[in-house]
Amino acid sequence: MKYRYLTDDELKLLEKDFIQFLIANGIDNDEWVRINKENKDNALEIVGLFSDVVIQKALENVSYLEHRTPKSLKLFHCKKEQISLIGLDIDEASSLDFTVKDSAENALDAGTDAIKSYKTSKKYAGSREEELFKMMDAGCYIVDGKFYNSLNHLRKVRQN
Repeated sequence: MKYRYLTDDELKLLEKDFIQFLIANGIDNDEWVRINKENKDNALEIVGLFSDVVIQKALENVSYLEHRTPKSLKLFHCKKEQISLIGLDIDEASSLDFTVKDSAENALDAGTDAIKSYKTSKKYAGSREEELFKMMDAGCYIVDGKFYNSLNHLRKVRQN
């Protein structure tokens, strides 16, 4: 298994897709009932394969990730061959807290000097999707990229 098993709730939401997956793999309803009853390990393996397909497809569509702690904000642009990071760090003595909604945006609008910014890029260590999965497992979540792009633009303006 490459990623993780889908939860029961996720499987229920994807029931029609799972049925199509079974049919595409030559397993009709009667066969699935038999496998599920007589060979739980095989049934679990099939669910695992389906889970990997679903998660792989979802990860292929991820473009931006974000990770926040009270004093650090990391925004990632997940390109095809490499990942770019814009990071913001706050001095520990600051009252700012990046986990509070809109705190980073408000602090940047106010022009505070308490925020340190940095940017870097790197090629993926292995598979793009596996790396993104590990990042999400470690607390990153999918975002739309507006804040990343705003920060990227702001950094360019300040450099000129």
